[in-house]
Amino acid sequence: MVTHDMRRILFTLTLAAISAMMAIAQVTFKIEAPRQTEVGQQIRVKYVANTTDVEDIHVGDFPGFEVVYGPSTSRSNSFTMVNGKTSRSSTMTFTYVLVATKEGTHKLPAGTIKVDGKSIKSNTASIEVLPASAQGNATARTHSRSKAADVVAHLPPTAQTSGQKTYI
Repeated sequence: MVTHDMRRILFTLTLAAISAMMAIAQVTFKIEAPRQTEVGQQIRVKYVANTTDVEDIHVGDFPGFEVVYGPSTSRSNSFTMVNGKTSRSSTMTFTYVLVATKEGTHKLPAGTIKVDGKSIKSNTASIEVLPASAQGNATARTHSRSKAADVVAHLPPTAQTSGQKTYI
């Protein structure tokens, strides 16, 4: 026969198990970005959530940068089994391609996602933008002439032959 104390213990264990499961399933959202770049260089900034149940995302402006592309969305699901123990993980990544336009240290904004009706905010990141190097200056000139340039090629002088087709 089940006593009152046994019921209390069973109830406490059930609550502890549910709390542990909820802690494991907590959604995280973080920003991934390089710490340093040069004026005119392209960088990738990723906002990564450990769930694919994102209903909405909002990211503010990127001061000191021009958005070339984004956000691009990708989803990943993983299922593993080790020694009979299974685990599942899911991620959703929002990627922006930016070009640094101004020297200095710039703070990238936190992103906000909505999951199950709740708002979750990411961290912020700072990027130090250095003056353009010789190679960076060529890239910056290409971007200032045409904002539609997605590919910039730096060919050695021997590859730049007049009248010949060049394939990238």
